[in-house]
Order: sequence, then C-alpha cells, then structure tokens
Amino acid sequence: MITSGMHYGWPSPSLPKLLQDDSRIPTTNDEGSWIAVMLLPGACTGSILSGLLLDRIGRKYVILLTSIPFIISWIMIAYARSVTILIVARYLAGISDGLICCSLPVYFGEIANPKIRGLLGSAVSVAWIFGILVANVLGSYRSITDSALVSLIMPILLLLTFPCLPESPYCLLMKGKVEGARNSLMVFKGTSDVEDDLNRLKDAVEEQNRNTGKYLDLFTVKSNRRALYIMMGSRGVQQFSGSIAIIFYAQIIFKEAGDSVSPTVASIIYFSVQLVLSGICSVIVDKTGRKPLMIISVIGTGIALLAEGVYFYLKNTTDIDVSSFSLIPVIALVVCVIMFGLGLQTIPILLLGEIFPTNVKAFAMSFCDIYFAVITTIVSKFFQVTKDEFGMHIPFFVFAGCCVLGLLFVLFYLPETKGKTLEEIQGELKSGKSNKDYVAGTSRSKHSFSRTQNCHTATQASGSSGNSSEDKSCVCPSENPVEENVDSENEQNGNEREEEKATVNLIEMEKLEQVLEKMKNRKAPGNREKLWNIEKRGIPLHLLKVTKGMYRNSKIAISGNEDTKKQTKCQCVKKSEFGKETSKDKGKAVDMLLKVRLGEEWIKEEQLIFDFEILKEQITFEEQTDEAEQLYSCLEEESEPIH
Repeated sequence: MITSGMHYGWPSPSLPKLLQDDSRIPTTNDEGSWIAVMLLPGACTGSILSGLLLDRIGRKYVILLTSIPFIISWIMIAYARSVTILIVARYLAGISDGLICCSLPVYFGEIANPKIRGLLGSAVSVAWIFGILVANVLGSYRSITDSALVSLIMPILLLLTFPCLPESPYCLLMKGKVEGARNSLMVFKGTSDVEDDLNRLKDAVEEQNRNTGKYLDLFTVKSNRRALYIMMGSRGVQQFSGSIAIIFYAQIIFKEAGDSVSPTVASIIYFSVQLVLSGICSVIVDKTGRKPLMIISVIGTGIALLAEGVYFYLKNTTDIDVSSFSLIPVIALVVCVIMFGLGLQTIPILLLGEIFPTNVKAFAMSFCDIYFAVITTIVSKFFQVTKDEFGMHIPFFVFAGCCVLGLLFVLFYLPETKGKTLEEIQGELKSGKSNKDYVAGTSRSKHSFSRTQNCHTATQASGSSGNSSEDKSCVCPSENPVEENVDSENEQNGNEREEEKATVNLIEMEKLEQVLEKMKNRKAPGNREKLWNIEKRGIPLHLLKVTKGMYRNSKIAISGNEDTKKQTKCQCVKKSEFGKETSKDKGKAVDMLLKVRLGEEWIKEEQLIFDFEILKEQITFEEQTDEAEQLYSCLEEESEPIH
C-alpha cells in the first residue's frame, strides 16, 4: 500500500514540474489531468483481475503479483520522454493498485482477531497515506527521474519479503487445505491451540461455500445488496468530499491560495497531519467504534471544505482584500485533513474486509474498486474542469454539500462492526438488525416455544415473545411493538443468564438458510404440509412467516368459517395478513400464503421446497436443551392438514 500511495501522491509535486515551460516533457493542463487520473482506469482493470484471481490463486499471491507492474511503471516514469509513456506507466501502476486494494483488505480482514481487526485494517490507510507523504517529499526536492528510481525500493521489498507470510486461513479452507489453515492460524495467533478457531472458521467457510458465490449474488441476495449499499455509500462519502482531488492537486491548491506558505511545505504539512491522524484512528477505532468516528469526521470535513470555498469565493469573485487572511486556506485544509483522517480516510476501507461473506468477497472487492476508480476519476476531472472554468471555490462548495448528504447516510444507514466476528456481521446483515436485537428476538422465541408447544401458534418473523390472549391456551405476541421492546429490554437486564443460554448459533442459522436456498428449486410433494406443521407448532424459527397470497389445490388451505377465525386468533396472525374476507363456503380458502424467509428474501410460491432430513440436521442451538429436543421431535411428526 505504500507503493500505491506513492503513485497517488506522485502528481502533486510532479505536475507543476511537467507544466513548466522548461519541462523535459511539454505538457498541457488537460494532458496533466489525464496523467494524474490514468491511475484510476488502470485500477478498474486491476479490480476485474482481482475478482478472477483472489479465489483461484489466493490472497497472498495476488498481493505478490502487484509488485511486478509497480516495478515496471516506476522504471517507465524514470526514463519517460513523452506524455504517452507517462500515461501508460500510470495505467500499469493502476492495475497493481486495483489488485492490492482488493486483496489486502480481504487478507487483513481474514487473518485478524476481531479485537484488533480495526487496527490492522486501518493500517492499510496509514500505509497508503505514508506513501503519499513520501512521494511529496521526494518529488518536491528531487527530480522526477530520481524520485521514481528511489520509489523502486518498496515493490522490490514486497517481492522479497511477503513470501515469508502464510496464506489466509479462510482462503486455505475454501480450497480444502485444513492442515495449511491450521498452520496459518498458529502463525497468526502465536499458539498451537487453534482448534476452536479452526472449527469456527470451517463452519463459516462451509456455510458460505455451500452455495457457491456468483457475481450476480452481489445483487440478487439481499444481505449482499445491503453490504454493497453500505460500501458504495461509505466510499461515496469518502471520495465526494474531494479527497482525491486534494491529493492530486495539493501543491496547485496551495499555490493559488497565496504566498504566505510555500506550496511544497504546505503540502508536506498536509500529508504529515493526515498520516498522524490516520494512525490515531487506527488505534482508537476498536475502542470508540466506526460510526462515532465517521460522524465526527464527516461534520468536521464539511465545515473545513466550506471555509475553503468561502475564502476562494471572496478572493476570486469579490473586491474584498483577503491578503491578510491568506493563512485561512492552509488552516482550513489542515483542519480538513485532521477531520478526514479521523474516520473518512480509514473506516470505509476497513469495512471492505468486514461486511462481505467469503463466497462473494472476491467479486465484491472487484466491484468496489471499480466503483472507487469511477468516482475518483469523476471527482478528479470535475475538480480540474470547474476550477479552470468557474474558479476554485465551486468544487469546494460542492464537496461541502456532499458531506451534508454523507452525514445523513452515516447517521441512518452505516452499521457498527466494532468487536464483532465476521460471522456475527453476516448474521446482522441477513437479519437487518443489530446482533443484540437478533439475540434478544431469538431468546424470546425460544422461551415462548415451551409455553406454546400445545397451541397452534405461528411465530412471527422477528421471533417475538408471547403475551396472554383471550384464549388461555394460546400465547400471542404483543400487538404493541413499543411495549414489546420495553419488555424485551427489561427481560435482558433482569435475566442475562437466560438470554445467554437461549442464544442461537448464528453460523447454524446461516447454515439453515443456505440449505433452504439450495432446496428451493426442487419439487417435493407434501413439503407445504410439513412446513405448515413447523409453523403452527410455534417452532422458534424466525425464518417462517404468514402473509397474503393463495395456495391453489393445497391441503393446508383454511376455510373461512368460525372455527377458522378461532384458529387464526390462536395463531397470532393479524387479520390484515389474511386479506379480504372470502365466501363462507367451506370449499373456498381464505387468501393466505405461507412462505419461507431467507434473511430478507422471499421464495416464490412455486419454489417453496424443503428437504426435511437436512433441515432437521441443520437446526441446532449452542446448548442442547429440552426445547431443542422437542424441536427435533416436531420435525419428525406428521401433522393433519387444517380444514
């Protein structure tokens, strides 16, 4: 990542030299802009390659592969005599950048303990900023040729030293190399007692690989879509704050601000502060959490960008003398980089290695880096065009406005992943709520099961607990969600031990979902009846739900008579979920449809399929209780259809 950062930092000191009249390579403003941004189309190519290579040759060897284009590009830059050679060199560097930005967060995310994953993941950004700083120092005081030759040291060191590190244990388990994964865990954890971790990873990888990931799974599986939205939002907030434009044009910005501070010194100060703040964020991100840092970072960055825009507006469009305030743009950009480094710099990159499941992670990283390359290209060209055509203040005002929109995204959509395992994060993305709520909801389902096993109670999708209804033989969930939440919190505070016992193993729940996903296209008569059997017995599975629809020619259809209404009341199903009242004729069914909920996904009626034996095997709790045994017995029994 240091080499990648050096390539991103290279335009800041080098473009002013190329744009000079006595430059060895005569360059126009437009050509200089393309030299700067050509790194990004190359990153798109590298991202596509990473999606093809990450699972095939492994994370480790993709990282090693990046050193070769980096070496070639620095040699081309050192001896270039035309703009074309520089553009090609930058494109090659972009390929390596795309590969490294996809593979390194995945590698760190898979080898790190949850307690330090934030620190290690944030180190990617710290190394990247360090590379930008080094490039600015070298480029400011040495020639383009000398700085390029010195920069060769980093990719050569990568090529020589990285082979000593083991492959990610996740990647090894995906290839069936259990012994290699065990050895990898021993190296990273510094102990030989890794069986518990190995078994946990095996369960997680087997679960996620049960349904082999495809590129389209990023868009068709709702939990993956949610992760994709989170990534696109966080990366969008990061880049539409103008960070890449400031990196590419730092010295040009400081030069236009005034002569109070040397552009070279100002840019070095800027990136030095950014490096320090990125390091601080790496240390505190696992203590304070991702979301609080992002909120502070977005607010502070937006205010600083607004101040920068106001200064250039007064300087370029009014008659106000701002010469006595020439330090304001320098101070504003330093404040901007301080606030940016607190969260926006590191956390979006950290999230990349946390929020995607193993079976689509390679595709996700490829898509993410392509997305990053596209938006950074747009931001870079937007900055260059608007500052040349309308003035420096316009892009800064736009970037400040983007921070306002970004704050709304962070407040209402960004999840907190501090201290959570990758499996827990996936469980939350599938359930659409925090792990605390997920556990509490499951806890209430399990406790309600023993009270409702003799009553035909349909457990709601959220796994709500039962409250007394008019029918004393049936316990129904509260119709007031606020009261239910209050009761849930009191129950958690007063009986933590019971809640802990009732916690469902998230890996096993994901495993069940994968089984259902694999079986959905199989045809098996009678499975609807078995599914109804599970639902009406109040099994604590929040994967099941009653909703509107119609079963044609189905044995489980309920007639619209008084007995049905009584049964419906006992099943705790809201009247609205049955739709409009139908004919009293017993031969006609009420408007009803039973579906299986996979995370947030609904299977269509014709795809409602169960493999009963596999289902029975996959439903397990962390502690085998009497209720779990009752669950198994319920699965084995046949039920009479309800008429």
